[in-house]
Amino acid sequence: MKKGAIILSVLAAVSMMTACGSGEGTYYPGKREMLSNLEDKGYEVDMKTTQKNGYSGIYLEAEKGDEYIDFYWLDVGSNVVSLETDLKEKHTNYAKLVGVEDDSKYGSLVFCSSANAMDDAGIEMVDVSVKVS
Repeated sequence: MKKGAIILSVLAAVSMMTACGSGEGTYYPGKREMLSNLEDKGYEVDMKTTQKNGYSGIYLEAEKGDEYIDFYWLDVGSNVVSLETDLKEKHTNYAKLVGVEDDSKYGSLVFCSSANAMDDAGIEMVDVSVKVS
């Protein structure tokens, strides 16, 4: 009986998280939407296909004063960890550094950002914790 209650609790929590519209607590807008969001907020934005330092994919860089975001949509997921390391060295004052490798929905991506730039880009991140007793 106790196992059944735990399973039902977990299923209920998972269905509530899915109903939030962001899937798994995180929403990354598409490339063009992110570019448009940032330009609309006054950022200088550069988006290009890149093959530098061993990374290949689409790279978006945006700045407005002290606010910034570097966002990579990578062709190869195995590059996520090394790119995270490179971005830690480049930006020491970041609010968020995220790496996603071979996700079924988002693919492989890495971004490093100030808090405001992340919001202005349209990225939504929700910390979700589930406690089962």
